[in-house]
Amino acid sequence: MTKIKIDSFYLREPFAELHQQKEQLLDLINKAEYESNEPIEEMFEILMLKSLPYLNDRIPHTAKISPINRLDWSNSTDYKNRPWVDFVFKLMTHKLNSMMHEQLGLSDVKLKSLWFQQYIENDFHQWHTHDCNFTGVYYVELADGENNATELLTGDGKVAPKVDEGDICIFPAHIIHRCPPIQSTNRKTIISYNFDTQQITEPKFQYAESL
Repeated sequence: MTKIKIDSFYLREPFAELHQQKEQLLDLINKAEYESNEPIEEMFEILMLKSLPYLNDRIPHTAKISPINRLDWSNSTDYKNRPWVDFVFKLMTHKLNSMMHEQLGLSDVKLKSLWFQQYIENDFHQWHTHDCNFTGVYYVELADGENNATELLTGDGKVAPKVDEGDICIFPAHIIHRCPPIQSTNRKTIISYNFDTQQITEPKFQYAESL
């Protein structure tokens, strides 16, 4: 088997255009329809995995459902009936396109899903991946303490890039990542998204041709 390390990137920028409207956004999110995750066993998945011996080592991890106080993941592909999505959509798609174009030489962002998650004390999101080209987080509000940022697994271990409230980040969707347990009585609110890119920019193409 051949295994070659290929560089990738985590992008982070302040998103002042949206952060200055934080209170309006939070008001819309707080009024939104939502679901909550309860920490119960996924018995069907466990039974399925037991029928596949080579996957038995996954059972302790896949049996854990992340306790998240509020989220609207089940409506993440609905762009017409969620007022908070109307509020952020143009600003967010422009920001994602700008970051991808300027920093990675990629363009034509196609959003696949967009949803919010709100965490309270002791909530967390277990290690997981996403199924598009890229994913990321906009940090609407952060709890106190050091365990605010998304943690990512890399070839050199675990990293937790520093973020501030109002920052937006992007990273490849296959990267294993999590939100560690919230250790504050203050709430954490994020907007998460999955997207594909369809094109590379001309400068990036010319750079690739010159190698």
